[in-house]
Amino acid sequence: MTSETPPARPDDRRAEGDGAEICLTINMRGISRATLEAAVRIAERMNTGLLGLFVDDVQLQQVADLPFTTEVIRSTGEERNLYAEHLRHRSRQLAASIQSLFQECARARHVECRFEVRQKRESVKVLMGQGRGLMVPGNPRRGGLPIRPVQASRVKVLFDGSDQALRALDLVQGLIDNGQCRELYLVNMGALNTRVLSDMTGRGVRVYLLNVHRDEPSIVRQLVDGPEADLVIVPRGMAEGISDPVLHQAVENSVSGATLLVA
Repeated sequence: MTSETPPARPDDRRAEGDGAEICLTINMRGISRATLEAAVRIAERMNTGLLGLFVDDVQLQQVADLPFTTEVIRSTGEERNLYAEHLRHRSRQLAASIQSLFQECARARHVECRFEVRQKRESVKVLMGQGRGLMVPGNPRRGGLPIRPVQASRVKVLFDGSDQALRALDLVQGLIDNGQCRELYLVNMGALNTRVLSDMTGRGVRVYLLNVHRDEPSIVRQLVDGPEADLVIVPRGMAEGISDPVLHQAVENSVSGATLLVA
């Protein structure tokens, strides 16, 4: 299933050349409208298109084809047969509903978008290399921080002083301009100009500064855990030294709303 919307604005300008996109990955857990709207606004701010990538769970369907495979309903504890055809039907329905909502949100902000369904999950690093950024919804704890990526959001930025980190701060400035960022957790792992903090606090943003030694365990810990936020922004270069399985587990199981790896 692949669909594409035409450019909505003839004067659309891309920051890094035509065809630049942010990839938003979506799995069988689905995605909230708030997270979709946040991804669209980020793409708008970065002057890029948006690729919605729905990954079908083929392995689960293959397991469902095995005889006597059952599932347990979380709410009731009831055990029932898991039928592969029923699972495939649910997956198609979910993909279609997400595609419709995805296109609605993108058109509302005049952002170019594409939506694809793939049966094979690409590695995080492969997806990172395909566009301007990669956005992965997390898995917030039940009863934890409410996800509010559209209004009064909490944003966490991992900062290492690189050009990518400076672009991340520029993106935060855009979110502030749009009234989307009220609290900023700045995890400093490099040389931070303190003027950045005064500029943001002067605009009514509450800034929390955490000075952390830069190493792989610290980066992974901030991705998975640390202060919870609606959006975690990470310079792509900080993630390149982390093994793909570890990186994948970190971004998908983050307690925050979503993780954005920016190029």
